[in-house]
Amino acid sequence: MQNINLSEICHFDKIILNNCTDIIAVKDLNYNYIICNTSFCQLFDTTDETKILHKNINDLFPPEISGAIKLKTEQVFVLGKNLSFPLKYNDKNYNIYLYPIKKNTKTDGVLTIAIDCTKEETENNQKEMFIATLAHDLKTPLLAQIKSLEMIKKGIWGSLNPEQAEIISIIIESSEFMKKMLYSLLEIYRLKSGKISINPEKFDSEILIQSCIKEINNLAKSCNINIKYTNSAVNTVIVGDKTLIKRVILNLLDNSISYAYKNSRIDITLNGDEQFLVIKIKNIGNEIKKEFSQHIFEKYVTGQNLNQKQGTGLGLYYCKVAVEAHNGEIILKNNKNINEFIIKIPKNYSSVNYLQFV
Repeated sequence: MQNINLSEICHFDKIILNNCTDIIAVKDLNYNYIICNTSFCQLFDTTDETKILHKNINDLFPPEISGAIKLKTEQVFVLGKNLSFPLKYNDKNYNIYLYPIKKNTKTDGVLTIAIDCTKEETENNQKEMFIATLAHDLKTPLLAQIKSLEMIKKGIWGSLNPEQAEIISIIIESSEFMKKMLYSLLEIYRLKSGKISINPEKFDSEILIQSCIKEINNLAKSCNINIKYTNSAVNTVIVGDKTLIKRVILNLLDNSISYAYKNSRIDITLNGDEQFLVIKIKNIGNEIKKEFSQHIFEKYVTGQNLNQKQGTGLGLYYCKVAVEAHNGEIILKNNKNINEFIIKIPKNYSSVNYLQFV
């Protein structure tokens, strides 16, 4: 009866269905396939759907694949909401989209659409390899250029008039920006490729935050911005990669200073419980629109449209990668012109696979 009900609910044109290159199938509550197209059949080296229909997921896929699909499908049955996830099968990468099929409010089955993204991911990997290689090759001559310009500015080869000194300062500033972009590119590539492993150690997060404030305080003062730090955590000792977490905090502080109003204040608070440490960094600046804020942690998304500041669009993306590599999370909460970044990190690090975060 279940299959008949689903057949009544689902109205697919077989010609359109079988000419679709994406994989399409419908499962009932017992995880039996009752509708599919030719692309789905081809996963099992056949074009005869009679060999596939009414087969259970356990009969078609190996246990590790069927288990992963059933787990996600069960969530759709229970919640009655759409769901998507990546899946690797037979050396191909797929994006899987699950949609509940409902009659009235009851979920009677799940529509599955699988899109093969292997070629796209390969091309993206090749593109990022090229970028990373180019960034690495540019790093050494750029550093030499900055050092030479700094020596010129100091007057080692002769004094400069005010106009010349100003021009040299502008060139140094631009070169430093390029260096920051190159370093971000290299760091992200290493994280993504797994060439950087997390080096966990026990350290005091309060001391780390205070050192970050001290390091960036001159930049804040140049913008007439005051940094206020408050600690309400009972225990501030955690286990994690001190270097990566420090860079996350510095990135967020730098970002907060760049987009804060002049003569304003940045608030940093540290709190948490026995399991998690929570760091909040709040500033007052231009309002971040919802359509922009929901993409703020993606690659190459910058705040240039907020106040025309130049940026690489990699800083916040790096923060997300590094925090999630610690099994933590980072979010943005904003209300009009009040913007607050919140980091939640487990106090005891456990290893994870970087590739699931990129």
